[in-house]
Amino acid sequence: MYPIIYVIAERCIACGICYLSDVCPVYAISEGPNGVPVFNEDDCILCGACVQKCPVAAIVMNN
Repeated sequence: MYPIIYVIAERCIACGICYLSDVCPVYAISEGPNGVPVFNEDDCILCGACVQKCPVAAIVMNN
């Protein structure tokens, strides 16, 4: 089973939009290996802002 929110690393272009900007209202995203975002699941409020802002649909949220 996947976590509620995750990154499809093969799609991610490491643009940083999700962690370098104010996309996440609680700053639950940080830069991981090779620029792929890492989510702090304890802080994430599952608002979906990062999902909507990702230009390559690499961030996915389960329903």
